Amino acid sequence: MNYENRLPVENTTDFSFFRKNDTILPNHPYELASIPFNKHQALEAGFSISWQPGQKYIEFPWGKAPLGYLTQLLTWNTAKALIKLLEVMLILIKWKFTVFDDVNLKLRGLFNIV
Repeated sequence: MNYENRLPVENTTDFSFFRKNDTILPNHPYELASIPFNKHQALEAGFSISWQPGQKYIEFPWGKAPLGYLTQLLTWNTAKALIKLLEVMLILIKWKFTVFDDVNLKLRGLFNIV
């Protein structure tokens, strides 16, 4: 969970050590130059769950320890954000599903698949 009080950052100088004749661009994307970036607040909370089918463990008196893995790691991430922008409350939901695996190429190295 995190809370952000987002403030616009404006350029306060046009001085450059190396490029004397270049103009300094604003701190937001050029394509969005006509849309002002206003001060706003955001609250985001999320969770993640991972599952590895076929994972084996060894049990100790103090708990369990994984024995490496032979299968892919499946991960589901989701987050919900509340953003107060221009006196309007926006609710955003984002999610991501990833599959992670390593392929051992012996002497050539380790190849990660995401």
